[in-house]
Amino acid sequence: MQEKIPFFIRIKENRLIHNGEEKKHLTLFFKHLQTGQKRFLECDLDGYRVYLAGTRSSAGELVIVMSNQDKREQILSIYKKRWTIERLFFNSKTNGFNLEDTHLKSLSRIENLMAVLASAMVLSFLVGQHQEQKRRTPYKKTVKSPAYSTFRRGFDFIRHFLIKSFQEALGFLSLLIPENLPIFI
Repeated sequence: MQEKIPFFIRIKENRLIHNGEEKKHLTLFFKHLQTGQKRFLECDLDGYRVYLAGTRSSAGELVIVMSNQDKREQILSIYKKRWTIERLFFNSKTNGFNLEDTHLKSLSRIENLMAVLASAMVLSFLVGQHQEQKRRTPYKKTVKSPAYSTFRRGFDFIRHFLIKSFQEALGFLSLLIPENLPIFI
């Protein structure tokens, strides 16, 4: 933190902070918040001056974000933008397209891959939105949030559609090929 690199990090509500001579859980300072309400605190944490912003999400979850930037009114919105970008990376990597499995070195090939990836991500999101209009995404009962994202919904729909289409095409081809035809592999 000495280099003053800006950070916006979500922290757990059970984190202890100094309140006078004693330490208290952060939840005590934010638990009263209703959905959409915000509260801001400035405190010393482990010898550093930090700024805390808390709110309660529409799912009822307490969200507390810590920053080294004195931008009280912006901390939550900056974190929300950052989280959206994190989800985008997650969907392009392990949660969807496995981008990390590619080992491309050529800049032109990487550019082409990024163009295809961007198009596929947009398509997945749009298909997911369409699926949600047809039938709402079920909620997890424990945390009151959707069981899966709009992207995941569209991605899975497209994947299942392609697999089913491929299987049907193979079935159709098998009808065209006589059983006694020798196949050389």
